[in-house]
Amino acid sequence: FEHRWFVHPEMAAAGMWTTASDLLRALLAMRAAERGDEGAFLPKDVATEMLTVQDEAEQFGLGWMVRRQGDRWMYGHSGGNQGFLCDARLAKMGDQTIGFAVMINCEKQRALGQIIQALMAVARGQEGR
Repeated sequence: FEHRWFVHPEMAAAGMWTTASDLLRALLAMRAAERGDEGAFLPKDVATEMLTVQDEAEQFGLGWMVRRQGDRWMYGHSGGNQGFLCDARLAKMGDQTIGFAVMINCEKQRALGQIIQALMAVARGQEGR
């Protein structure tokens, strides 16, 4: 690349700069709000609405990708810009809650998908332990 990073005019969608740790903190804060934990950053009813699928075809809540099947759930968000891709998720698998944030500095969706599949395989291997 000619430049180390890009400045995009659409700051709400393309202008967010963060770290993997901060993405995970956001997911954990959302989980705490959904459970109604004391001191959560949102009221429980607001968090619940945000994590309720609004359009079954899209499987998105308000700002979050949401999947629910029985007592299993997963939510998160992905993103990408010129030269970058990321995905962050929090999921209940068995008795465990697992989370990850992957950030790569390339535009190869396949590479991101392979990393996510490997992380999920490790998490599935941990179920029941």
